[in-house]
Amino acid sequence: MQLRMGIVAGILLASAAAVVAQDPPMPPMPPMSPGMGPHMMIMPPPGTPPPEGMQMPEDPMQAQDMVFDTMFMMMDTDHNGELSRMELRAWVAGIMVPPMLPSGMMPPPGEMPPPPPPGDAPPSGMMPPPGPMSPGMMPPSGMMPPPPSGMMPPPGPMSPGMMPPPGEMPPPGPPDCSAELVNSELLPQAENVTCGSTTGNLLFRTVCNMPGFDSQAVSLPDGRDADCFGIESQTSGVVVFTIYPESDPSNLIFDSTRDGLHNIGAVHLGDTGVYRIDLDEAASDPNAKVTVRFVDHAE
Repeated sequence: MQLRMGIVAGILLASAAAVVAQDPPMPPMPPMSPGMGPHMMIMPPPGTPPPEGMQMPEDPMQAQDMVFDTMFMMMDTDHNGELSRMELRAWVAGIMVPPMLPSGMMPPPGEMPPPPPPGDAPPSGMMPPPGPMSPGMMPPSGMMPPPPSGMMPPPGPMSPGMMPPPGEMPPPGPPDCSAELVNSELLPQAENVTCGSTTGNLLFRTVCNMPGFDSQAVSLPDGRDADCFGIESQTSGVVVFTIYPESDPSNLIFDSTRDGLHNIGAVHLGDTGVYRIDLDEAASDPNAKVTVRFVDHAE
């Protein structure tokens, strides 16, 4: 079951310092809007001293940033820049879980059950808050600015935080080899691409485990070098390829088995001439394909 969690963060600053110190009862949480997922309220625990010497700026965005930064510093009691489970739990004033459909899925927008009449018992799934605070406590309306933009993930089947971290997603497989692909890769994919202290043309070369497409040329005219090599994409499984001067095939500048793919960035082609990127058909999987990228630039 995928549920979108929202956080209603409450903190009373500056002119509301006396309110924080006295911990008065708060009105109950307002009814959940159609389509909302489970959410929780965050408030200072009882006895938390209010921040001193702070004045809310008139700019709404600056006020949002100040509230967020101040609340984070107050929650981070060990001042290590991270919130532990216990640090966060101490500030949770209440958690609202809406009724589930029999299948366990959230009702679609517009089909949420109506809120109970005033005075009725809290809906099923309402968890009691920690400490002496009453269920449903939250700051009075207008006492805090809306949460900063970006605090909550946008609606959708998967938020960015649910994706694997950068670098752990396997690159998409290369396109199928064809004469059209070979011709298209003779042209730059992009121009003025940064490569170290210079810029140049970003080029691709795709080789496939099939006759006629297992070797592609890299031609360097006088005054041009090729650097910033990398793997743009490749198929899963075994892919073995080499880079060498066409005039001396035994002089392997790069061997994916010998050197490892992680070292392809060290490849430098600096002499005028033609080089080959060759796929080893016998050592590679039958459907092996790899697209090598590099930057062609002036010496």
